Amino acid sequence: MNLKGINSVLRLLIAAASFSAPAVQAENWFIKDGTEKPDAKPLRVYGLVQPTFQADFSDKVDGLTGADAPHNNEHSAYASIPPGLSSTSSFYLFRVRLGVRGLIEPKINYEIVGEYGVNALTTKAQNDFNV
Repeated sequence: MNLKGINSVLRLLIAAASFSAPAVQAENWFIKDGTEKPDAKPLRVYGLVQPTFQADFSDKVDGLTGADAPHNNEHSAYASIPPGLSSTSSFYLFRVRLGVRGLIEPKINYEIVGEYGVNALTTKAQNDFNV
């Protein structure tokens, strides 16, 4: 099978998978409160772990002259990967959430969530982690 035939089959498979996928909905924060079932437990613990691996395969900078010449044979700043911005590949925990939710009264529910990890919510400028 040639490359054009492979592309056609791949497109057909992607289209079939797209149309056969179950419906997905985003979290509706406006109606989330008060939606616990009346027989829900008073305390439920839940969590989420989102590990991440990133790698940059760009070439090192070459051909700089003048004041920038010392940076020849180095990766550009855009190739640096968080959290430390000191390497071109990294495995880290992008998001770790731990929460509790439940009922206080039949029509009053609560949710408390803590988020940890290496992302814009949990880090400050200059890689000073706010965990």
